[in-house]
Amino acid sequence: MRLCFEADRAELEARRCVVCVPLGVLQASADDQGLSFDPPVSAWETPSRQLAMGHACRVVLEFSGRLALEGVPDNAFVHHPTSLFETFWSQQTASHSLWTAWAGGPKALELARERPAQRQQLALGALATLFDLPEATLEQTLRSGHQHDFSNDPRARGAYSFCRPGGAKASHALSAPVEEALFLAGEAADHEYPGTVAGAIASAQRAAKQALKSLQR
Repeated sequence: MRLCFEADRAELEARRCVVCVPLGVLQASADDQGLSFDPPVSAWETPSRQLAMGHACRVVLEFSGRLALEGVPDNAFVHHPTSLFETFWSQQTASHSLWTAWAGGPKALELARERPAQRQQLALGALATLFDLPEATLEQTLRSGHQHDFSNDPRARGAYSFCRPGGAKASHALSAPVEEALFLAGEAADHEYPGTVAGAIASAQRAAKQALKSLQR
């Protein structure tokens, strides 16, 4: 088979190919900077439509020193369903505190429309509201903020895959070799741990073993 990379106009020839991409990239059209197969891989078309990409927004706030709040343990996990960021968890050391603000689904899509600086400010405000503190109090000790925009990342196009109605067996179909030449890896193609990093790693190991086995025949 011939593999073409339009970014640098390079071409490679190979007997086997492991395609390791998130579901969102697999589903995207060539016009939308997705993958293009010629001829189309019909074995992947139906199962990939039976799955969808979920969205998540995660902002990690790093504070100087210990952010000791009354009644809150050092390594807390707090769920606040009415907040824009509905889940928070922390890691505390003597020198700094990390608080992660997380939102999923429609709330994450809403946050994806904001600029990164605004998302960070919204996360800081949500944390301040959660503990009934002035936002300025937290800003005084805020050292930095870290985030990744999974929804707008063209190499991800979402945070995790999930099943649409009738898609319970889709991962089994996606994990099957195509004419002993194409092998798909990615968490959407793992039926034991779908939607997780563990599933992504396991799928890559499975696809590599399938490719090596096919070369020995």
